[in-house]
Amino acid sequence: MKKLLSLALLMSLFIACEDPDLTEDNPPLPKENVNIGVSFLYGSSGLAQDSIYTNAEGNQFFITDVKFVLSDFFVLSQGDSFKTEEVNYALYSFANSQNLVSKLPDGGYSGHYGFTLGIDSVLNWTIDPTTLASTSALTDPDVARNDGLGYNAVIIKGRAFDPTDPNDSLGSVSFEFQLGSLFLNRALKSGMTNFAVTSTTQVNFLIQVDLKDALDNYNIISRPTLLTDPSNVVDLTLAEEMMDNLKFNLF
Repeated sequence: MKKLLSLALLMSLFIACEDPDLTEDNPPLPKENVNIGVSFLYGSSGLAQDSIYTNAEGNQFFITDVKFVLSDFFVLSQGDSFKTEEVNYALYSFANSQNLVSKLPDGGYSGHYGFTLGIDSVLNWTIDPTTLASTSALTDPDVARNDGLGYNAVIIKGRAFDPTDPNDSLGSVSFEFQLGSLFLNRALKSGMTNFAVTSTTQVNFLIQVDLKDALDNYNIISRPTLLTDPSNVVDLTLAEEMMDNLKFNLF
């Protein structure tokens, strides 16, 4: 019995002296080394969900969420083009302002980076959301359309105050603008930039998204919904104008 107790004690001491498993506390570094963050603006001020905005039409409103999809990230550096082999989709929103989007070879770069706002028209038509991983940006219910017209590039949601109701203190008119489908996407490119990446470091880019020009001359109360509907000329035209007036500044 004494031998068994001694053996058990030695085994417990051996286990206690083993190095702890640190894999959970120190997960492996991500393979991507390009991070893109986003900052939402309304004019010269940061966009806040609890702020009331007034546009040129006299509409007063809150913006409760903004979502947009990036794809086809690329870098043009000193005549060379760098692009991920597989198309990469990143979804941004108030709740998700950072995404690792690409893996670049180690080295220094001097040139431009860019991406597609939304999805290339051919891919927009052919991608089947049921074949995508549940974590894909394209499975988001606001992004994936149910009308056979692909995916949205930008979604803007909010609440406007009813001008006919003096007691409306919460914003009783819900609005939602879906910009995209097969008809709306934009190619965006940064100005000249210099950066470097290594096996242990990443580059951090910033996108400023300014909504003021897109919403300032739009009457939210008279048309609180846009669907980029090709069968409705007015809806499609207003969606195109709103998309064109969104400002994306790349740094």
